[in-house]
Amino acid sequence: MATLNEIKEQIIVVRSVGEFTNALQQIATIHMVKLRDRVLASRPFVQLANEMLTELSGIRNGMQTQALLAMEKSHPKEAKQAAGQTAVIVITSNQGLTGRYNIEIFQKLEKVFADHPDSDYYVIGKKGQEYFQGAKVKVRSFPY
Repeated sequence: MATLNEIKEQIIVVRSVGEFTNALQQIATIHMVKLRDRVLASRPFVQLANEMLTELSGIRNGMQTQALLAMEKSHPKEAKQAAGQTAVIVITSNQGLTGRYNIEIFQKLEKVFADHPDSDYYVIGKKGQEYFQGAKVKVRSFPY
């Protein structure tokens, strides 16, 4: 049977473990609050990116129907060349440690390379720029 001193020592150990666990929970809470604030701060960027992509797709659809028809009437040869042109916008991260985000983008790009070898590629992000330095596809520009 445990003596009184052993029981007191065990009580002290349990209290100190509880205090340590409480400190770790507080640290984790602080990290989560900071992360939540960063995610909330990125919302305007995501909304603007969605608006930009929606606007670009609307412009593309409008160009395909109206501008290409008008161009075909005035310059039939140039219209055929313009109708076949494709621009690919690649958005990657500036840093690593993004999980599979960059890897999945690069895997999809391999399929796009095969389907559209003569397309114009616009790359946003350092990791994408590094990827295209070794690629066999010509990049039109690194805008950012």
